[in-house]
Amino acid sequence: MVLAMADNSLPYDGEAYNSETYESQVHREVEAESTFDEDSEIDEGDSDGVKLLHLSPLAQLVDDLTFKLVNVPAPHWYMNPEFGVLFEKRFSYDSIAACSPLTFAANLYEVLTSSTPPSLDYFTSLPQATIRQWAVYAIVMAKAGEKSGLYVGSGTNGTYGVTTRLSQYKPGGSMIPRFVKRAFEQGYHVAHRGLICWTPLPTPGLAPRVRARFLGLEALFACLFFATIPAITDTYFEHLLLWKRDQVTWNPLCSHLPLNEKIPGDLGMGFEELELVAAMRTRNLRAYATKNRADRKAKDPDAFRARDRVVKNAWNKAHPGRAVDTARKVRKKAKDEGRFRCNDCDVNLFCTAALNKHLRSDKHADAVADPRFRCHACGKSFASQESLDRHNTRKAHLNVVAKSTFGL
Repeated sequence: MVLAMADNSLPYDGEAYNSETYESQVHREVEAESTFDEDSEIDEGDSDGVKLLHLSPLAQLVDDLTFKLVNVPAPHWYMNPEFGVLFEKRFSYDSIAACSPLTFAANLYEVLTSSTPPSLDYFTSLPQATIRQWAVYAIVMAKAGEKSGLYVGSGTNGTYGVTTRLSQYKPGGSMIPRFVKRAFEQGYHVAHRGLICWTPLPTPGLAPRVRARFLGLEALFACLFFATIPAITDTYFEHLLLWKRDQVTWNPLCSHLPLNEKIPGDLGMGFEELELVAAMRTRNLRAYATKNRADRKAKDPDAFRARDRVVKNAWNKAHPGRAVDTARKVRKKAKDEGRFRCNDCDVNLFCTAALNKHLRSDKHADAVADPRFRCHACGKSFASQESLDRHNTRKAHLNVVAKSTFGL
């Protein structure tokens, strides 16, 4: 068995992991409402008018530990030197942290200040992700009669956020960490996907530096919660640990800390350049998508409509709340613009089907056939005196009357 052959069994080959000889197997996807902690606040500033950020005890603790971790004295093969360039000074780290304020899972401060580590129940109670968040997450894998496993990672997809990364944790999924993949092969399943901390999607100009911070946060929580296999390099951060490894009740599923990984994005570009590149990329992607859609529709209209229905139905099923909200906005926009209008009845509908249904209705037929409720100035008929009176008070009718009366 890969997991839990005995109480001290681990999902690896049994020897301490040597980072110096390891080549990373984990691929990170970067293509594809968050506030400060309750106790955080912003002061009006000092005598120079500079606003000062006062963090909550939890935010202060997490940032202190993260800054120390990304600055541990370690060889280049263990620590990406870009961390040292970005976060050499504390004010450099704090400036990025201020641009990506964290929201934390409930009771995390109590967990981190406890004399004993949390039980696995804490991780299975972590909140689930929503779209357009960057986050550090925990994956709990379970199998009946076996010791559970814990994986800690981060998701920083530039378009949809952490949900893109979390959706890949399934048997046969792409870019699955090797010990998670091995657990799937041994019959384990994902018991829970939850967030430890998160922030709203950053603006493109900040994205590379915020990604660097999240790699540091991922590394911090992975080592604090003993989600990584034991390694001879653990001595670099042992002074930051809060508990002992033998106190936790799960097996680690992380093969290494992400401190030696490349930070996605172009750190050599300035804020304005990154914003411009992102805008150009978005424009080009939209143009390509529009052209591709038109080409597919022209080539085979029936196949295009069939595929479009499948895609839309799948999206609506996956996002029921957003689907209803989007449909409501589309209907309102169509009515406001008068795209599906019956001039005879002075009414706007929200789609072609609704307009056709109205045109076949007795109400519409009565309005057209009965001259008693007709506005001769506008050339429109109505089904009742009430509808005609309401029409007579509208700006469009008053403008028509004014033009005919005064020759405007």
